Amino acid sequence: MQATREEVQAKCEEVQAERVEVQAAREEVQAAREEVQAAREEVQAAREEVQAKREEVQAERVEVQAERVEVQAKQRKTESPVLLACKPECIDDKNGLITGETYKNQQVSLHFCYRNVLIP
Repeated sequence: MQATREEVQAKCEEVQAERVEVQAAREEVQAAREEVQAAREEVQAAREEVQAKREEVQAERVEVQAERVEVQAKQRKTESPVLLACKPECIDDKNGLITGETYKNQQVSLHFCYRNVLIP
């Protein structure tokens, strides 16, 4: 009987030790899950940061493109032909066209009227 009690006591202690091990393993698993969750949150934050940076870069590209268009428009205005010694009759106000031929150089355009109305 005494041996049986000792065996039961030993078995209880063994079961208790296993329970402690299982609890420790559960705590390790929980800690690992928390680490994984924290890592996922970091990855999500990094993705959001990358997305924000992409949007910022895209906005900058749009801004740069708008500036380029603006600069090109200004260049077109400065590059537009300069009419020298031409009377107003040469200009077709309805269409904004010039009657005659314009030969464009780098800086100045010379206009030769078909009406021969050049002013000296």
